[in-house]
Amino acid sequence: MLEQINADADRVTRLITELLDISRLETGRLHLRRQEVDLHALARSVVEKVTHGYPELECTVSFPDGFPPVYADPTSSSRC
Repeated sequence: MLEQINADADRVTRLITELLDISRLETGRLHLRRQEVDLHALARSVVEKVTHGYPELECTVSFPDGFPPVYADPTSSSRC
């Protein structure tokens, strides 16, 4: 039960952080620094981090050949 409470608290914390970021974007106090990001590499990194904490989790990342990079703020994506 404590693990569930901890997971729920983490989700609420992430939600609050995202709402604060949205507010900062709207008021101009937060600026996105968009650049090309390799989404496939980012997804692999996230899966590696998650499976490190949950080794029983089975997950594969699959993108079509030639999947183009996306424009994103890599510092924002690192919070994933």
